[in-house]
Amino acid sequence: MVDQQNTLQKGGCIIRIESVYDSLKSAELRLADYILKNGEVVIDSSIHELQERSGSSYATIIRFCKKIGYPGFKAFKKSLAYDIDHHDPDTYAGTAFPIVLDDTIESIIEKNYRSSVNILTDTKNMLSNQTLCRAVDKIIHARETYFIGTGNSGIVAHYASARFFRIGIKCSTETDATIYKIKTAILDKEDLLFAISSSGRSSAVVDAARIARQRGVPVISLCDFAITPLSRTSDINLYTTPRNVTHFLDMEMPLIIGQISIIDVLFICCCLKMGKNSFSRYHTTKQFADREKI
Repeated sequence: MVDQQNTLQKGGCIIRIESVYDSLKSAELRLADYILKNGEVVIDSSIHELQERSGSSYATIIRFCKKIGYPGFKAFKKSLAYDIDHHDPDTYAGTAFPIVLDDTIESIIEKNYRSSVNILTDTKNMLSNQTLCRAVDKIIHARETYFIGTGNSGIVAHYASARFFRIGIKCSTETDATIYKIKTAILDKEDLLFAISSSGRSSAVVDAARIARQRGVPVISLCDFAITPLSRTSDINLYTTPRNVTHFLDMEMPLIIGQISIIDVLFICCCLKMGKNSFSRYHTTKQFADREKI
């Protein structure tokens, strides 16, 4: 079903660096600046050469690689090399397509769809196959998966619940902060909390995740790739387009595209792993849904 050998998707290294840039310590920040400015030199350097050229210690380099999601220096260099070899300014996350007053309908359509494609491309590059496999196993074996989210992320929580229950996975959803914190307080270790927050800093969602962890309930989070209170509280982290390298700094709605794409990947993986029963259940629910159509 899922290739567990290739832990990370190709590329996405530059996005990962910029997504955690503001949270880096001084030594890591100096290393990040050197890498972003001298990427082509870095991919041809050994770890010892990078030490000398960037003024960083061996420990800092290894710690930095792990902080942005790589098991070691070799995997980091491979991903960075892919980014450099396949760099396209028009599909880079930081490329802005601002709407101006004299835009035509044609230009608005073009900018909107190019932005959506960028979000999906960046989200794909952030995915870890190994992490997806772990998330799929948790969802399938949980007694109940409880999807929560606030605001626009609540829309995705409802979408996820509506998808998974149709293949026989017991799940529920809630977007009212008071209600989902109360319910989280009575979840058991056999249950699963799936917390969705674009920023990873929604206080109510983070509180619910902390309550779950205190009760021994596993937590999966879905948020932007960044070091956030939610990612620190979760057992499994799934990431979309980094918030601080997109041009939608004050608009969360486009980020839903990335969140929904990850939910769909999880859903399909669960279907395949559960086998014929999942397809049979989905077909049954589809028949009933079709009856409601005029």
